[in-house]
Amino acid sequence: MDIITGNAVVGENYLSTRKFLVDDLRDYLLKGKSVLIDSPRRFGKTSVIKELAFQEESQNNIKVLFLDIESEKTVVAFCKAFFRKALSLFPTKERNERLKTFFGDTWNMIAGRVKKIGGHEFELELSEKTRDYDFEKWKEVINALLSGRPTGGEKVVFAFDEFPDLILSLKENADSAADFTREADSLLAWLRSLRQESGQHTFVFCGSINLNYTLDAISARHRINDLERLVVPVMDKGETEKLLATLFSSIDINVEPAAMEFLSGICMGGPPYYGQIVAKEFKSGRVKSIDVETAMGLVDNMICGENHDLRHLRTRMNKLFSSSELMVAKLILKALCGAEAMPEKRIYDEYISGKCDYELFAAILGRLTHEGYVMREPEAGGGIRFVSPLFKKWWASKEESRQ
Repeated sequence: MDIITGNAVVGENYLSTRKFLVDDLRDYLLKGKSVLIDSPRRFGKTSVIKELAFQEESQNNIKVLFLDIESEKTVVAFCKAFFRKALSLFPTKERNERLKTFFGDTWNMIAGRVKKIGGHEFELELSEKTRDYDFEKWKEVINALLSGRPTGGEKVVFAFDEFPDLILSLKENADSAADFTREADSLLAWLRSLRQESGQHTFVFCGSINLNYTLDAISARHRINDLERLVVPVMDKGETEKLLATLFSSIDINVEPAAMEFLSGICMGGPPYYGQIVAKEFKSGRVKSIDVETAMGLVDNMICGENHDLRHLRTRMNKLFSSSELMVAKLILKALCGAEAMPEKRIYDEYISGKCDYELFAAILGRLTHEGYVMREPEAGGGIRFVSPLFKKWWASKEESRQ
């Protein structure tokens, strides 16, 4: 198993204890159900989809068409990406016929220089052809394309990664709340019709925490209530130990039992991401045997230093929030530095009240949850806690240095 942080993992790098998620996703899709993968950022949503696609390359039951739409800011941009990906459903000869119909007489002139779908030349021609297309026109084009796709054989699944980010972009770029409501509802209604009317189009949407919150605000949750929900859980102690043992074995580091107890304790309760960070740091330390004192020292060195993957969590916060929102977000995390888990209302009453209203506080807390900074702890009555003891330890050290 390779040490990989921040990117999807497949094959031998995919944790065996997480393969049940791939199996569950496959079962839903083979039954013709569309799925919403529910987890915060960095929990491995994309890895579940890509591992399914990897496995199906040899099994040939499901064809996964993966679209990363985090960078798409408008419905029109989303439709263009959707159209581009849908073209890959067709064999080369039939795809060329459909492109000829789409581009009309100009296709004969441009076909020779269009080397591949998605290439520079193709994108130039596509942009020119569709520069006046609105959402209604794109729906017409994509509906016609999908209705003519080959049937039988593999089940086709469109996987939309970071779909909530598209909805947030629509909200941020809309001229008014009414415009956002209308645009988001129209998009969601259309996608629902695609997956329900013919039964031929199956979808996987990544993310739900922020998506559900946003859709509740515009009374549009019903547009996704037909989706099956696949939850990516946190790692318990046993799974964390297995991850760390596999990673350390791959880099020839022997970890004594007491050291493994300590390391699993600071990585458990969150995603595999934090175990990968620790293994990466220890690899750079060039040690071959680790006792508990060495483990503690290496972790402390990592926390005190800045050359590690935890840094981007702070950088991303600065991009996520306005200056006033960032102040509240940091106060929330500061409050949690002194507790295992804290009720949401107590955080507000003791640390936030007077600085913003409860509605804004709840929105900021929701974003921190969606982004993988904090989470609710069921065993603590739904109290809020850091997503990982390692992240908490690092953040608390930065709080102390700022005092």
